[in-house]
Amino acid sequence: MFLSFHRDGEELLVLDQLISTTNRQLDIQKQLRGLVQQFMDQQKFFYEEQTTKEVAVQMIETSRKILQIAKENHYLHLLTPLLIKDLKFVAEIGEKSRPNP
Repeated sequence: MFLSFHRDGEELLVLDQLISTTNRQLDIQKQLRGLVQQFMDQQKFFYEEQTTKEVAVQMIETSRKILQIAKENHYLHLLTPLLIKDLKFVAEIGEKSRPNP
């Protein structure tokens, strides 16, 4: 049996790329988690009858960001159907409240 020793480092480059990609995905997952927590906090604040236009606008922006990131990175399946329904509902309210050009 003959042992082959690779000196070109191709395997190391592949592993470096994998690590880099994994780190980028982890950063996106952390961002998504933070946004979901933010949305849940905003929802709680909203339902405690501390409703203001500012809170509503923040909820709309947060819901849009979550949906965009989850769709772009194929993470929608990680969110519960109820959360997705809430996110879409809030995002659609924002669409309806925009003035028509």
